[in-house]
Amino acid sequence: MARASTRSRQSHGRRAGDDEEEEEIEQTQPTQKRSRISMPGSQAAASSSSQRKGKGRASAASQASAMVSDDEVDDDEEEEEAAPARIPTVDEIKQQTKATPLNARLVKPKLNMHVTEYESALGKATSVLEYLGDAALAVEELFEDGETDLIGQLDASVREVIDSQYEMDIRQKVLRSMVNSLDQNREIVSPVQVYKETVEKAMERYKTKTSRQKYVKSDAYQKFRSIIWEVHNGGSAMPSLTEHIPAEQGDEADDDVEDFEQGGVAQNFRCPLTTAFLEDPMSSTLCPHSYSKTAIEAYIASQARARRPALCPQSGCNAQLTPNSLKADTNLAKRVAIHLRRLQTQTQTQQAQSGSAAHGGAGARGAKKGAKNEGGQEDAIEEVEDGSDDEEEIELD
Repeated sequence: MARASTRSRQSHGRRAGDDEEEEEIEQTQPTQKRSRISMPGSQAAASSSSQRKGKGRASAASQASAMVSDDEVDDDEEEEEAAPARIPTVDEIKQQTKATPLNARLVKPKLNMHVTEYESALGKATSVLEYLGDAALAVEELFEDGETDLIGQLDASVREVIDSQYEMDIRQKVLRSMVNSLDQNREIVSPVQVYKETVEKAMERYKTKTSRQKYVKSDAYQKFRSIIWEVHNGGSAMPSLTEHIPAEQGDEADDDVEDFEQGGVAQNFRCPLTTAFLEDPMSSTLCPHSYSKTAIEAYIASQARARRPALCPQSGCNAQLTPNSLKADTNLAKRVAIHLRRLQTQTQTQQAQSGSAAHGGAGARGAKKGAKNEGGQEDAIEEVEDGSDDEEEIELD
C-alpha cells in the first residue's frame, strides 16, 4: 500500500511538471500554440538554448554584414573624391536643358495678350509723336527766327520715340511668329531663350546703324521735319532729310541713304475732291493722303450705294477707303490754318508794296507838272525823268 501511494504521488508529480513545461513552451513560442506536443524538461531546455544561440549567430552575422557594407561605402566615397569630375558634352547640356514643348492651348492666349499690349503701346507712341509735332509747330510760330534749342530737344525726343517704336515692333513680330508656329503645330523649344536672343540680335543690328540709316526713311521723322519746314517755307518742297542729319562713318557707301538725297515733296493742303483748301481734314490710314471731311464721307457713301470700291481720289493711288480707314487729323488742320494765315500775310504785304509804289509814281508825276508851271521846262523834265528812271530801276531790282 505504501508503494502504491508512493507511485501515485510520483506519477502525479510528473504530470504536474509536464503541464508546467507545456505552459512555458507556449509562452516562449506563441506561434506554436496549436502544437500540443509535450516535451520532457531536458529537451525543452535544449530547444530553448538552441534557439537563443541561433538568434545570437544571426545578430552577429547581420552586424558583420553592416560593418562590411559601411566599409564598402567609405571606399566608394573615397574613390569618387579621388576621381576628377567629368565635364558634360554640349549635346548632354542641351539635352538636360531642353525645355518642354509649349502647350498651344494654354500658351496662345497669353502670347496673343502680349501682342495686343504691344499694339496698344505702339499706338500710344504714335500719339506721343503727334504731340511732339504740335509742340514743334507752336515753338516755330512763337520764334520766327527759325531753329531754336527747343526744336533741337524736340528732335532728339522724336528720335528716341522712333527707337522705342522699332524695339516694340520687333518684340511684337517675334511673338506673332511664335503664335504662327503654334498654329502650324511646330514645336518651340526653350521659347523664352528664343524670344530673348531674337530680340537682342535685332536690336544689336539696329544700334550699329547710323542716324541717317535709322531716320531718313522714317515717315514719323519726315512728318516732324516737314511740320517745322512748312511754318516758314510753306508751298515749297522741303530739302532732303540728310541736311538735318550729319553724315557719319558708314553713310558714304550706303545706297539706301543716297536714294533719299533728293528733296522732299511739298505738302498739298488742298482736297483732291474739291481742289479747295482742306476743311476738317481726314487722313487715310492706308495711304499718305488727306481729304475734307464732308467731301470724303459723301464720296464713300456714293460709291457704296453704287456698289463700287471707294478708291483714293488722289491721282495714281489705288488705296480702297472705308469710313474706318479715315481718322481726324487735328495736326494737319493746324498746319492748314498756319498756311492760310501765311498766305494772307503775304497778300497783305504785296498789296502794301503795290500801294507804296503807286503812291511814289503819283508824286513824281505831280512834281513834273509843278516844274512845267514854274518855268524852266526842259531842265525840270530831265531831272524828273532821271529820278523816275532810277526809281523804276530800283523797283525792278
